[in-house]
Amino acid sequence: NLTRTKQGIFKIEDSNNIEDIEKGNYKSYKIKDILNIPVIIADDNLKFKIKNGVKLKGKYPEKVLFVDKEGNELAIYKKEKNELKIEVML
Repeated sequence: NLTRTKQGIFKIEDSNNIEDIEKGNYKSYKIKDILNIPVIIADDNLKFKIKNGVKLKGKYPEKVLFVDKEGNELAIYKKEKNELKIEVML
């Protein structure tokens, strides 16, 4: 038998069983803590564009997670040609 003991940053010791989950005894993770991609804090103007799925031009990484000033995750964008296109709206 093969047992996976680690996946990325997660170790088997950090896993939860069904009973813990049913009792609400588990930890939720933010996407920015899981994915290894750059995070950009969006000002109100950029936040409006992101919320409306606007393609973004400018110098950005290949893939980026946008958050607002409060740290709320907004969307993941991915570079396509010379612009960023929304990959996942959060």
